[in-house]
Amino acid sequence: MSFRDLSRELIEVDIDTISDFKELIEVTEKIDCAGQIVIFKMETDQKIYKIQPLQNCAYISLHYKRNEIIHVNPDSITVNKKIKFPIDSLRVVLDNHLQNRNNNPIYPSSDEKKLISINVANDKNIDETKKLLLKIITEYNDLNITTNFAFMFENKGILPEQTLE
Repeated sequence: MSFRDLSRELIEVDIDTISDFKELIEVTEKIDCAGQIVIFKMETDQKIYKIQPLQNCAYISLHYKRNEIIHVNPDSITVNKKIKFPIDSLRVVLDNHLQNRNNNPIYPSSDEKKLISINVANDKNIDETKKLLLKIITEYNDLNITTNFAFMFENKGILPEQTLE
């Protein structure tokens, strides 16, 4: 499953050059709205990670069902826009969200999108975002699965559900 036009130019940005979550959103929007794709490079002592968030340009709207996205912030996870879990439940929530072995309707089915929205307070140092990303990556790797999913960086909170008229 791909959400991007892979013919667009890739722009790599070292996440350590960014000061806070607000700037991360601004950099993402600037690059995406210029018709390019941003890749954030994040280094640890052991590995280098390259994270490609979904399109974040203000004029592009991504349509998804509420069960296709989980909202993760440093202290909690929200599923289906209303069910909250503490952050220490991340592995279980990720497993359910990415695999949904029990066909629970609050999580996506195997053929639906699987999105992870990351939200950190705008004024928090970028280290808070890196810590959260590493927690998600570690939990995902520990699940030992291969499932396509995408990250989104959002600072607008959980948006109310839109109804089609």
